[in-house]
Amino acid sequence: DVLLILTTVVSLEAIYLSIFIQMTVNRHAEELEEVSEDIEEIQEDVEEIQENVDEIQEDVEEIQEVKKI
Repeated sequence: DVLLILTTVVSLEAIYLSIFIQMTVNRHAEELEEVSEDIEEIQEDVEEIQENVDEIQEDVEEIQEVKKI
């Protein structure tokens, strides 16, 4: 009788721990996905900034050419 109760308690504890671990893993997975999305947004912003810098460089070169004439 005592062994059955002990086995049941240990089984319930194992179930509880597995649920807790799965919830923790899911939470970390969501956080990693959010970080990944943030990194993608930053990458897009950097690409836009680079395009703007390229355009500014072209404008500066045009201005320098006009000043030479």
